[in-house]
Amino acid sequence: MRAFDLLIGGEVQRGEKRTINSPYDGREVGVVGVAGAEEIEAATRMAVAAAPEMAELPRHARVEVLLGMAR
Repeated sequence: MRAFDLLIGGEVQRGEKRTINSPYDGREVGVVGVAGAEEIEAATRMAVAAAPEMAELPRHARVEVLLGMAR
């Protein structure tokens, strides 16, 4: 089973976790961090602030950033 922390601004957020079950067979497939209103606000502010810099990157560089986050 994989665990995914909530990451905002490069910092892991410690908080509520939720187990994710497969809709196919009901087995546990992962655990994820749950965002509340404060975390959503913080993530939104950071995304808006980073948007101009990300827009200046060539497409292949944006892909590398996103793939790095997914790993």
